[in-house]
Amino acid sequence: MESQGGLSVERMCGLAQISRASFYRQWEEQASRELDQELRDLIQHTALQHPYYGYRKVTQSLHRQGRPVNAKKVRRLMHEDNLLAQRKRKFVRTTDSAHDFVVYPNLAKNLVLNDVNQLWVADITYVRLGEEFVYLAVVLDAYSRRVIGWALDRNLEARLALAALCASGELVSVRRGLYARAGSGRMGSPDPYLWASHLAPDAVLGLRTALEVRGVVVPNTARCIYFTRLASTGRGPTWCGTMMQPISHPVALVRVKNEFVETELVDGNGCSPIRVATVERAFVDVLDRPRLTGDWPDLILLLGAIAALELDRVIQYLAYLDNATTAAKVGWFLERHQEQFGVTPDVLCRLERMRPRGPHYLSRTHRVSGRYVSRWNLVVPPTL
Repeated sequence: MESQGGLSVERMCGLAQISRASFYRQWEEQASRELDQELRDLIQHTALQHPYYGYRKVTQSLHRQGRPVNAKKVRRLMHEDNLLAQRKRKFVRTTDSAHDFVVYPNLAKNLVLNDVNQLWVADITYVRLGEEFVYLAVVLDAYSRRVIGWALDRNLEARLALAALCASGELVSVRRGLYARAGSGRMGSPDPYLWASHLAPDAVLGLRTALEVRGVVVPNTARCIYFTRLASTGRGPTWCGTMMQPISHPVALVRVKNEFVETELVDGNGCSPIRVATVERAFVDVLDRPRLTGDWPDLILLLGAIAALELDRVIQYLAYLDNATTAAKVGWFLERHQEQFGVTPDVLCRLERMRPRGPHYLSRTHRVSGRYVSRWNLVVPPTL
C-alpha cells in the first residue's frame, strides 16, 4: 500500500501525526486478523461437518481445500474457539421411562395459534463479524414471528438469555443474580413477600410483615420488612408500590450466630419456601423496635389482633435477646392482656426478674414525661 486517494503513505502519516512504522505495524496486524478470521471460518465449517475430527484431520482437510496451514496454528485456533473433537462412544440407553416422577406434557406440540402472545419461542445463534464471532439470543412470537426481545454478547453464558428476556419485558433485573417477572402476563406480579425473601441470603420476614404472612393482620401493601445481616441504612428497593425495608438482625443473635431462632420456612406459593419469624418472635420484635410499626396506639391494636401466644417461647426468645427494657415492655403488655393470652402470675414473675434495674422509657425515641410503672421500671406515656 503506497498511496490512497492520491495521497502517499508518507503524506497521510504526516497529516495524522503518526510514524510510518506504526501505520505499517497496525496494517499488518489487521491483515493478519482478517486472515485468521477467514481461517477460523473454514475451521468452524469443517468442525461442524465432521464433529469427530481432531486438529490433525482438520489440518489435512484444509490442505485438500487448498489452504496450507500449520497444524499447531489449527490446534491453537480450535482450542480458543472450544472446537474439541467429539469421541465416538458405544450407544448406551440412559433414558429410564419407568420412573415415579411427574412427566410434564409438551403443551406447545398440538397448540393451534390464532393470536399473538400465546406462544413464545427462543433460539441462540452466532454471527460472524469482520474479526470475531458474537452470539445472538432472540425471543420470537410464534404466531406473528415478531421479535419480542433480543440480546448480543461476545460470550455464550446465561446472562445472554436473561438479557433477551429482560429486553422482551418479561423479566426485570432486581440486582445481580436476581430477576423477577414483570407482571405483564397472565401470571401477574410476583408475591412481594417472596420477592423480599430473595433480596438477601439470610432474609427473615419479621415484625408486622411476619404477622401478615401468617394471616394475623391485613396485609400492608406499602411496606415489607425483613431481617438481614446485609442491611444498610435508608430505604430499600420498591417493587410494584411496595417498599422493601431491610433491618439488621438483633445484635445478640448475630453474636452467637443464631439469627434463625424462632423462624420457620413457609410455602412460597409454589416457589421456593420463604423464612418467616414465628408469631412469638414477631410479638417480641414489635415491642423491641416499636418505631418500625407506628404510634403506640397502632402498635397495641396490632398486637391485640394476635389470638394466642406460647408464652414459654416468648420468654425463651427474650432470653436470647438479653434486653431488659424489651422484657419489661413484654411484661407490661401481657399484664394488661392477661385474659386474652392466658397469662399466669408465674409468667409475670419470670418476666419481672428480667426487667431493668432503673427506670426506662417505654419509647426510647420519644422520651416524654408520663406515668411510672414501678413493677416494670417503665415510664409510660399518659395516653396509654
